[in-house]
Amino acid sequence: MRIALVLALSSAAPQTLDRAAIAPIVEPLLAEAHVPGVVVALVRGSDLVLLEPFGLREVASKSPMRAEDLFQIGSCTKTFTAALLTQAAAKGELGLDDALAQWLDGSRELPEWCHDVTLRQIATHTSGLPRDAPNRRNVPDSPSVAEPYSIEELYAGLPATRPIAAPGARWSYSNLGFGLLGHVLERATGKRYEELLRERVLAPLGMTDSGIQPSADQEARLAPGYWSGDHELVPRPRWRFGEVCAAGGLFSSARDLARYVSALLAQGDAGPFSDATRAVLFTPVADIQPGRRMAVGWFVDRPSEGPEVVGHGGEVDSYSSALALRLDAHLGLIVLANRGGDSAERVSQAILSQALPRLTQSAR
Repeated sequence: MRIALVLALSSAAPQTLDRAAIAPIVEPLLAEAHVPGVVVALVRGSDLVLLEPFGLREVASKSPMRAEDLFQIGSCTKTFTAALLTQAAAKGELGLDDALAQWLDGSRELPEWCHDVTLRQIATHTSGLPRDAPNRRNVPDSPSVAEPYSIEELYAGLPATRPIAAPGARWSYSNLGFGLLGHVLERATGKRYEELLRERVLAPLGMTDSGIQPSADQEARLAPGYWSGDHELVPRPRWRFGEVCAAGGLFSSARDLARYVSALLAQGDAGPFSDATRAVLFTPVADIQPGRRMAVGWFVDRPSEGPEVVGHGGEVDSYSSALALRLDAHLGLIVLANRGGDSAERVSQAILSQALPRLTQSAR
């Protein structure tokens, strides 16, 4: 059943922020960074107050970006995996401080570190695991486009995985860790990752344009993607994820992600998230650098000047994404770009610093 409280994202007109206000911020950045196009969405509480495409969907034909276009969101998928993890913990299906080995197939060869690392440490990137699996395979001649990765390959890579630090000793980003969390969730719930994601997050929020494996119609609606390293912009093939997809496999639209962000900004226990799970997701537990800490699946930035921002970025070579939440002002920003690198993050940071303060007073 859909949750009306969160799904009722109205198209309410913004009071102090509209396309004319952010175009002078967004359009010069697209030109400067050679980014074909972006879609920007802004939510305030349960209201969708801004949904605007900028630039080009497809460079050769000069077709404009569309608000309904779909994008791969890369590592922003990790926030969904973290949400599923906290939900499963709240249901008693697993414990955040369980050892990883408790949820792996015990008939397999498991290295000792699997018994020492906890799920919470993995979710906060303090497990000491390396960034990627040792047997990861990339598409030839691509920047870092990974080949589909299976559960069999995941287990096969564990004995050769060498931790780079002791569990809990320091922060170090790990895609491998979140791939393992996705498998843990499957074993704890008895459901495949995409099925679990759809049942517990996507369907309750009406996120019908989001998933791991797109339908033929959704494939056609994916904006053509462009590699960040290309001097000449030509469309590039998207990443194709296999069974291990919890670190970066999700595609979505700005409107769907607005539903997700609105649910995260909500208060109370209506919808797929409760106040207790939000507190786990957004409470920082690990230091990364001055002004930046890590919560469960989310970065928490507190600059020397300015408000706290909870966020995450994502990139899969030909697409990039950025989610940013101002919890104090009940504001959420989504930026999706059809070029990789830091394309979406640059636009997001500019809007956060230059435009969002206009809404802060009215949002309180």
